[in-house]
Amino acid sequence: MGSELLQLYDPEIERIISILNALEHVEQEISLRELAHQLDMSEKTLLRYSERIAFFIKQSKVASIHFRLDDHFIKWEIEDINEYRFLRNFIVQQCAVVQLGVRLILGKRVNRIQFMDEFYLSDSTLKRRLSTMRKLLASYALTIKTSQGELELVGEEAIIRRLARDSLMNLYESSPWPFELVDEQQVDQFIEETFELAEFKYKTARESEVIQTIKYDIAIQMTRVKLGYKVKLSSILAQNLELADEIVQKQLIPTYHFRLSNTEHAYLVFQILAKDFFYMRKKGEQVLQLMRKLPLPLNQFLQAAITDFSNQIVPIARSDHKELYPFFITIHLNDWLFPNWINSIHYRELDIRVPRLMSQLANYLKKLEQTYPQHIIGPIEVLQRNYGKLVAYLTSLSFRERKINVGFYGARTILEIRTAENIVRESFSYLYNISFDYDAPDIMIHLNQYEHRVSKQANEKLIRCFVTSAFLVEDMSTIRQALFDFFNKK
Repeated sequence: MGSELLQLYDPEIERIISILNALEHVEQEISLRELAHQLDMSEKTLLRYSERIAFFIKQSKVASIHFRLDDHFIKWEIEDINEYRFLRNFIVQQCAVVQLGVRLILGKRVNRIQFMDEFYLSDSTLKRRLSTMRKLLASYALTIKTSQGELELVGEEAIIRRLARDSLMNLYESSPWPFELVDEQQVDQFIEETFELAEFKYKTARESEVIQTIKYDIAIQMTRVKLGYKVKLSSILAQNLELADEIVQKQLIPTYHFRLSNTEHAYLVFQILAKDFFYMRKKGEQVLQLMRKLPLPLNQFLQAAITDFSNQIVPIARSDHKELYPFFITIHLNDWLFPNWINSIHYRELDIRVPRLMSQLANYLKKLEQTYPQHIIGPIEVLQRNYGKLVAYLTSLSFRERKINVGFYGARTILEIRTAENIVRESFSYLYNISFDYDAPDIMIHLNQYEHRVSKQANEKLIRCFVTSAFLVEDMSTIRQALFDFFNKK
């Protein structure tokens, strides 16, 4: 979690999270004195917060986490990592301003006085927290408006929905379904039909975050629609509405599961088309065939984009066009769905740069913008970041012999997974022959975290590594530490 977000936490919650982070490096027990020294707090303070941790464990009803105080020692054991993640999120969810943010971002109008009474907040405390929250939201051109004693989040609807997805997926990871106005079974049925998942084991570390991203996108859209909010399509999406209409008419995407306006139906369709995983399913292939038959403005643009990319950046064989075409589609559809999106304070997107090709990539995008100005509508740096993943994926990599199985958790597109795999393999090829195994990994790398740490539990064979996905120096050092710890463990 980023330092900006920590400013919103209640001081008690911030301290408790820091204690849990320290305990992740403990095997079974540690003295209060030693842990207090590590955390730079008194034993008395640590004891008080430790009692609160025990209270939260009991309140959350997690059975696989053993935490007790015994003769100036903390005894600590985790049997189920998913329950531990649930516990951490459960604790954060107790923060008053976190709960305020959840309600606002889902579209509720919050009565100021009732909220202060519910969470025992003073007016000055709420004002201080709202000031911090407004500063964070300002980077998205969003703000919190007060009218007749009620608080409401206002700004561009598409940006609010994108921010809601990133923040709620982070907050409710391993938690029960948080959308009280949306039937989870209805969403699951829609996803199963759209992606033909009846016989597909998608609940693995590799695909689960991809599916969760889609579920949250849909649930947030349905929630905000029910509360009266409406999205506005960008001009380039409006020019390609024929595609959405044909998809709905042919029931390639079963939007009939939901009662929506024509614009919201189209928005839902484009949201699905912006997921690269969709094109790995049969219906995705049918949509690609349909796109080629229709006189769509996006067809000419995408063909030109791929041809120029192949000529100027990385040569693409004609035989590879089928595999790579969906990546070009989704890069630009996300640009058209969220033209004013820059970055997330919750979700660190993969930002990879192949140094020898970055200059060519910048020139390529500049020329593309000059030739097709109506198709390049978002910040060019966002497009460059997304194209950078594609360049990194296509760059030839090599590795030496030394076997280790690595998995990734937290990537939200197949392209991010593949790019992350290539980066890790290349970065550590001088020592290890890294293979990727999501059923039995030796190391699980958790992407999109706002912290750097290696977590080893005595009862768990694998090592967990938490990085930001930017793959900067601290991220690579953390991954290197995880690899080193694994071989020491062996």
